[in-house]
Amino acid sequence: MKILSILMAAGLLVVISVVLFRSMTHQTRQIQVKPSNADTFDSLSLANRLSKAITFKTIFDQDPAHFKPDEFAMSMGMKK
Repeated sequence: MKILSILMAAGLLVVISVVLFRSMTHQTRQIQVKPSNADTFDSLSLANRLSKAITFKTIFDQDPAHFKPDEFAMSMGMKK
């Protein structure tokens, strides 16, 4: 039993040593790339799109008599 404990401790010590050695000598394999340029945004164009997006109703009445198919199609992006 004592020999088994010594062998298990020695095996554990070997595993820990191998893991530590490999982690200390590990080299990265990532490729080096240039940083990308920041995208430019046209704030006026974005403001115009936002103002168009909030002009139509997005909550629709369930009553078929009050249903507006054109407004529904605009909200789904089917109609411009």
